[in-house]
Amino acid sequence: MQLRQFAPFYLLAGAEPYFIDRLAGYLEANLLNGEEKQLNLTVAYGKDADMDTLIATAREFPLLAGQRLVMLKEAQTMDRREEKLAKLEAYLHHPCPTTVFVVTYKGSTPDARHKWVKAAAQVGVCYEAPVLYESEMPGWIQTLAKQKGLTLEPAAQQILVDYLGTDLQRIDNTLERLKVQTGGRTVGRDDVTACTGIAKHNNGFDLQDALIVKDRAKCMRIAMNNTDEIYSITAVLSGYFSQLLAYEYARDKSEAGLRASLRVSPYQLRKLQTGARYYNRMQTFKAIGYLREYDARSKGFGGVNVDADILLRELVYKILNA
Repeated sequence: MQLRQFAPFYLLAGAEPYFIDRLAGYLEANLLNGEEKQLNLTVAYGKDADMDTLIATAREFPLLAGQRLVMLKEAQTMDRREEKLAKLEAYLHHPCPTTVFVVTYKGSTPDARHKWVKAAAQVGVCYEAPVLYESEMPGWIQTLAKQKGLTLEPAAQQILVDYLGTDLQRIDNTLERLKVQTGGRTVGRDDVTACTGIAKHNNGFDLQDALIVKDRAKCMRIAMNNTDEIYSITAVLSGYFSQLLAYEYARDKSEAGLRASLRVSPYQLRKLQTGARYYNRMQTFKAIGYLREYDARSKGFGGVNVDADILLRELVYKILNA
């Protein structure tokens, strides 16, 4: 059997578990076929793993297959006082050529000064999963959607950014559901609201759109018939007004300059340009202050319990009159 080209050892670490799981899943799915896995796949989890047994298994030759796969997942949960991972050093100096050994380490990266980490870098692949920032999410969502054969309308993409933030796994799962739900057609705003459970009407995104143009009647109608938790609304609005303040203080007001400095999509930029016509710097600054105040009050800070619906109406009134 011709062996596919895999490194003998993979250390998949970092703060973003999504990428670690994707890479580990790819190796598990592609290195062995179904029948080969029954005899040649060993998976252990950090806290309960016996490192001596794993290393002994890794030194065994595969059975009726070209390679053996040994996976130690959640290695960050191992008792560091016992220095179990340090036992990998001796193995890594002489790894079995027919074994692929995979270690996943989530939440951080192991200290590069450890001898086993240095040995891993010499014989295998050490991958550090990057953390994506909120400004990077529109582009990442668009890329992932294309990979799944989906086309997103700008409004649909923005709701995913605002509602799911940087939770990459939830975004991936949502796009998978949208793929089934839409059957290949362009994904619109209503598709996303239905799929994510966001109320189609009376939610933070509708309120944001109404506040941007100071549509007082619509703002108060939404506030009086709201179905969302107030903290989810303040999160959406805080994100917008914080971006608006950055827009208003940007030195380069050209479209290219603004997109580069703010890292926003053309759709987001148009919303900021609209908002800037209705709110000056001071009004935007006050709106951010009100959002922080009412977010805290909705969570019980301040010592006075006020109904959430009343708080939301007060907040909307103050932003409109900032």
